[in-house]
Amino acid sequence: MRIALCLHAFPPQSRTGVETYTEALARALAGRGHDLHIFAPRRDDSREHLSQTSEEQKHYKITWLALGRDPDTGAERRARHGAAAAFGRFLDREQPQVVHFQHILKLGWELIDEARERGLVTVYSAHDPFPVTNDYTLLSADLSPLDPGDLVAAARNERALGLLDRAFEAHDGFLPPGCGDQALRREVERVLHGEVPGEKDRDDLTQAMARLALELDERRAAVSRCDRVEAPTAFLADLLGAQGLRAPVACRPCGHDVEHLSEVVAVDGQHQGPLRVLFLGGLFEHKGAHILLDALPLCAGQGAAGVALTLRGSRGSSDYGAHLASRAADLGATLGGPYERHELPALLAAADLVALPSIWPENAPFVIREAFAAGRPVIASDTPALRESVRDGVDGRLVDLGDAAAWAACLCELARDRDELAELCRGVRPPKTTAEDARELEQIYTDLAEHHSARRTRARARQPAHLAAFSQALEALEALPTGELVERALAGLAQLASRLGQQPMGLTQALVSAEGLRERLAARERTADWRAETERHGRAARADLRAGLADREQALSALEARQGQLSRELESVAGERDWLRRSSVDLQAELAWTGESLDDRRAHLTEAQARLRSADDGLQAALAERDDLCSALAQRESELRALRLDHAKRDESSSAHDELRRAYEPLCAAHEALGAAYNSLRGAHEALQLHESWLRGELLRVFEVVQNEDSGDCEASDEIESLVAQAFEGLQRWSTELDWRAGEMAAATEESQGLGARLLPSALQRRADSWRKPSRPSGEAPS
Repeated sequence: MRIALCLHAFPPQSRTGVETYTEALARALAGRGHDLHIFAPRRDDSREHLSQTSEEQKHYKITWLALGRDPDTGAERRARHGAAAAFGRFLDREQPQVVHFQHILKLGWELIDEARERGLVTVYSAHDPFPVTNDYTLLSADLSPLDPGDLVAAARNERALGLLDRAFEAHDGFLPPGCGDQALRREVERVLHGEVPGEKDRDDLTQAMARLALELDERRAAVSRCDRVEAPTAFLADLLGAQGLRAPVACRPCGHDVEHLSEVVAVDGQHQGPLRVLFLGGLFEHKGAHILLDALPLCAGQGAAGVALTLRGSRGSSDYGAHLASRAADLGATLGGPYERHELPALLAAADLVALPSIWPENAPFVIREAFAAGRPVIASDTPALRESVRDGVDGRLVDLGDAAAWAACLCELARDRDELAELCRGVRPPKTTAEDARELEQIYTDLAEHHSARRTRARARQPAHLAAFSQALEALEALPTGELVERALAGLAQLASRLGQQPMGLTQALVSAEGLRERLAARERTADWRAETERHGRAARADLRAGLADREQALSALEARQGQLSRELESVAGERDWLRRSSVDLQAELAWTGESLDDRRAHLTEAQARLRSADDGLQAALAERDDLCSALAQRESELRALRLDHAKRDESSSAHDELRRAYEPLCAAHEALGAAYNSLRGAHEALQLHESWLRGELLRVFEVVQNEDSGDCEASDEIESLVAQAFEGLQRWSTELDWRAGEMAAATEESQGLGARLLPSALQRRADSWRKPSRPSGEAPS
């Protein structure tokens, strides 16, 4: 059976999972007696764009489609214009019976229709969600999760990828984690979050969404038209169905070539050195190699024997690769390039486990099967699809996606507990082999081919009987590859010539060169198509330039109008500037005068504060005298009680009793006078406190007026002088009053000490009566 395997890349140009698997599958199918043809694109600037070259390999024949120029748009990056026509020529030349599409990235969905139009059996193996989304990693340009059904997010992500196209010569569809261009990072985030305002931007987003919706609808419809669609995991099969793929998706795990790995010695857990961790695969952002490098320094100081990390694989963009190389050098990790098939056993033999830190919803990576074939457990990110491949705690461990700390904890735990590592190794089961996979596919191809043959048989049954044999012979000829058909034609011509005794050289040479002529004609057609496409792009570019020129002219007119407005505003500002300069001179003069006035007011305020402190000292002295008077009054009351006791003892003497009564009555009067004086003094004290509070308020008001004076207000100045004068007069009156009362209290205290004051209190009575008189004005002496 002639089988064509079609995919987006092939070894040795690329050695990621799908390419390596397809190469092994081709060898296995060829080993079962099938004729294998590979169709894959590769960059080749030395050849004409979209030209084809064929190479005979040991197990298969590979046809390379030359890509001689870079795509202009994201849509062309996913489906090169003209690739379908080139694939059609490949099908006509090789005449495969089965076409198995492993991936159609870079080639386009139209290749499926080319095979369908020729009545060939078509099978599509979905290794990722590309049939239903352009962003098959399900990640945005900033490595954040992307919903495959969100057209708005997809359109914004396409715009963000345009920013990366302009910023980098090459990138992997993501902003590199080590990118130091913060302006670019912010711009990408603004685009992804829809923070680009403007009606034109909204219109562009709407058009991009419509364009993406049409592209995805066509791709889904084309894949759905295949005779069989399959996926290696139930997760991916369910995702394709949920996102609109109409064909049923069969879940069939892929096999792997493991014969060269069977001799790798199993890990026994007795290795006492550092835990040897191996990363295999593409060094792209979504594969998460940087997560392992971030986890490596976190392992230090956790009591483990250490972790030795080795990374091998083909590098992506130069920026991300440089970031990984720098980090690996700083941390002591080993970073190598891509590896060949024969190097894999040695790499796995030197490792204790294989790490798979992907930050995207990885489907069914082939590196897991390679590790299991060598008896190595796998530590992988915890995603729905990977749970179908790695049994947590049995043949590996599942770690939170993108969590470097969790990765460090898991690796350190295995570095400390080698018995657990050995237990995981014992739990590893041999993976499905490529030979088993080839047998399954062989049966699938046979069943589908028989179904197509039965359909053709039913079609021939409806033809007239005399055409049946001719139709069958025609189908047999059409099924022959072009090269074999030419060889049969040449053999027939040679036989005919020998019978006729002639040499049909011209016709033979024409047939021999027919294939080359056909390729040259096809090349001319491609050149014409390319020129037409270039002209179309030129017309579109000229239209864009004319539209841009109109926009620039409109913007220029607006700028000229704005310039006139700014000139007028500048003249107005110049006038205001001159007025402000003149005002500034006047204000400086007023400020100088205000400063001098303020100095005078501060001097008056300082003097007033000094007098206030003096009045406060006098008040404190009066309060002290009041306390002394209260003490003397208490002493007199004690003496009075003693006299009363003596009076009780002298009741027998009537004359003495009368004399004492006469002496007692003046003392009572004196006591009342002292009480009245005490009350008067207390009232004076309270009045003095109120006056003090008022005086403090007035002085504070004076101080505030002085502080807030800004332009030489004459009325405020007069008010300040009046308030200060009133304050001085009040202080003078109360000072005189306090001096007089202090003298009176001192004299009364001396007189009250003698016995004469007790028996003849008339003088003390008169003095006490004088205290009840109103306060004297300043300078008036008591009578």
